[in-house]
Amino acid sequence: SLRKLVNHNWFVFLVSVVLCWNGLYIGIVTNNHVTRSIDEYSSTEGRVSFVVDAPSWEKHLDIFFTTVFTVEIVMRILGEELAFFCGEEWSWNLLDLLLVVISFVQCAVSSRRLLRMLRALRMLRGLRFSYFRKFRMLVLAIHHSLQTLAWACFLLFLGLYVTSLVFLDGVTAYVASGQADADTVESLETYFGTLEETMLTLFLSISGGISWESLVRTLTKVHVVYGVLFVTYIASMMLAALNIFAGIFVNDAIEMAQNDRDIQLQTEAIRNKAMVKDLKDIFQEFDRDQNGTLTRQEFMDAWHNPEVLVRFRHLGVEPVDGHSLFEMLDISGDDELDIDEFVTMCLRAKTLTRPVDLQSFIQQGRRHNDFIRRQIARLQRNIENGVGNVDSAMGSPHGRGDKLGYKT
Repeated sequence: SLRKLVNHNWFVFLVSVVLCWNGLYIGIVTNNHVTRSIDEYSSTEGRVSFVVDAPSWEKHLDIFFTTVFTVEIVMRILGEELAFFCGEEWSWNLLDLLLVVISFVQCAVSSRRLLRMLRALRMLRGLRFSYFRKFRMLVLAIHHSLQTLAWACFLLFLGLYVTSLVFLDGVTAYVASGQADADTVESLETYFGTLEETMLTLFLSISGGISWESLVRTLTKVHVVYGVLFVTYIASMMLAALNIFAGIFVNDAIEMAQNDRDIQLQTEAIRNKAMVKDLKDIFQEFDRDQNGTLTRQEFMDAWHNPEVLVRFRHLGVEPVDGHSLFEMLDISGDDELDIDEFVTMCLRAKTLTRPVDLQSFIQQGRRHNDFIRRQIARLQRNIENGVGNVDSAMGSPHGRGDKLGYKT
């Protein structure tokens, strides 16, 4: 029962809410600390060192959040037992346990600067909850793309390095020509004075850190060829290279989402839940007399509506012949569909697109239904025979009366 409790949706929801409040609290506390430190620095004019003391309400909230997360982790350990340390989510469980231990140490010691930084890791707990599915997908996508990001950064560095060498040769020739303008040389010294400054300038010009209009004018004064080369560099990096990098990252994120089992299960569960709701709405529209069952005539009358065919296609159920589809859905064979039978069989039929698949599915359903009926009938006969044998062994009241000579 405790394991069911810690895995219940309401329990997970409450922990998620507390986790969000804890993240907001950490942001407020961090902002207050930096504000108080700046105020203290201004009052002392920076002549002495000082310690930013935490107010009492902050200490109380630290104890509250630590207590809540401790109770939660203890309940999960008692509920899951060895599965907490050896199950599929053992790594997440150990991370939760480590964060709780850090919270205890943070409340116990006075020097807590490093621990204050580590408690921000509590936000990572949201990755395991289904309510943060999109957040988890983004973080896992970034993690999955780290290797690609490293190669992209190396390629970007190589491009900046080679381009910087070209511009530095032009700057050197211009400055040494004896005809250089003083203002132009000053600008070149600021942005293209060294190799590292040139690489930084080129990076800032494509990342929005600096306006490249003044740079291209300066390079044009060196020579018009360098101005054209700079414009070509900007165009190739912004319109080609960076977009290619973004496309690679998006492709990696899509592959990660397709291969992650938890994300697939959550996505499929959400999709099936929405499909069940749509199928129930369709059933209510088909059921004109609102008696909770759908007859063949009601189904065929609704089938002739083109909008119905479109809605079935949207749900993934390929519309075939109306009579064949009704035969497939009506596994019980009584020419009526209840809402559970309609929804269940539509969910199973959404992957059947060929007539051969449909006919095989119908026959399989019939055989399965007949098998269940035969088993129930056999069980009923066995029960009746057993009851008859018991009556024969014990003797019925009518039989005992005859043996004793009583007449009825």
